[in-house]
Amino acid sequence: MPPLTGFTVAVTAERRQAEFADLLRRRGARVVCASTLGTEFVDEPHIEEETRAFLDGGHDVFVVTTGAGFTTWLQIADGLGIGAALRRALAEAPIITRGAKARGAVRAAGLHEAWSAPSETMAELVDHLLAEGVEGRRIAVQAHGDPDDPELERLRDAGARLQVVVVYRWGPPRDRDRARRLVQAVATGTIDALTFTSQPAVGGFLQIAEESGLGERVAAELRSNVVVACIGPVCAAPLAAKEIPAVYPQRARLGDLVRLLTDVVPERRAICAKIGGGVLEVRGHGFVWNGAFHPLPPAPTVLARTLVANAGRVVSRAELAKVLNCPPGSRGVEMAVARLRRALPDPSFVQVVIKRGYRIRTDGVEYES
Repeated sequence: MPPLTGFTVAVTAERRQAEFADLLRRRGARVVCASTLGTEFVDEPHIEEETRAFLDGGHDVFVVTTGAGFTTWLQIADGLGIGAALRRALAEAPIITRGAKARGAVRAAGLHEAWSAPSETMAELVDHLLAEGVEGRRIAVQAHGDPDDPELERLRDAGARLQVVVVYRWGPPRDRDRARRLVQAVATGTIDALTFTSQPAVGGFLQIAEESGLGERVAAELRSNVVVACIGPVCAAPLAAKEIPAVYPQRARLGDLVRLLTDVVPERRAICAKIGGGVLEVRGHGFVWNGAFHPLPPAPTVLARTLVANAGRVVSRAELAKVLNCPPGSRGVEMAVARLRRALPDPSFVQVVIKRGYRIRTDGVEYES
């Protein structure tokens, strides 16, 4: 059985979304894709104008902030017939990069960086330039999606002569309804892991949650029930500011992030009880018994998780009604219990305790009548 079988993982990435989702599906995950950030490319005439200004101006330092933006700029320049001139100009000035992806794009273009920010942050990159001295120096910056990055103001304030080349801008996701549905799914507890591959995608998700009136509820779910996985610490920073824990791999690579999820999600989201001579393992949308996964509807899954988490203890109808969000006086608890008992290998795994509630019959536990 693949390790992520029975778990739902949300992918918020826009770039490489299909590749990321495929890697997760191969490991058994149910994948929900919903971009929380949109990328709007600047029109070619504007990029041509900026590029020619760069070629005419001469620069002492060139800053690359994103691999995708740098590569796209070179491709557009090639299409305009000025790609070779751009590469020659870039080869004449020291290149500073904001981390591994930008560095990789520079090297892939046959160029070499003079320095790269180990933390992959603009703050560290700007600190490095300020330490070298920037007054009067001509610094060109291939900007990421936010050309108004306040870090650039530090360079201007120190006397640098900046040219900012904008290839794309960040904006709202193209499918806002899908992003809202993801927020709702997190709020209602049907997502086991939420993934981010960029800091702006985190900001976009949190903003949509606030706009939907679900900010606090979503934050509570992320703090307690959802595995939040980011590509790196920079990506996770807005979550840390809200005291939302996140995991990230040592290397900011998609494959490493998938491997991390493969390890962490079953560890944190599966819950087990020894019962009937075997192990009943409840996962995100079903249970595992004798090495086979059995899917369940949402209500019986929530019920199974609650009973197994309280293995051996009687859980009252009132408690179960609360976790199942059942209206007062409804038969929602009884219906969920009936569906769960029908799905289990042995209906007696769920015991009815008259006038008290329900419990999971676990091995090695002596029960009071």
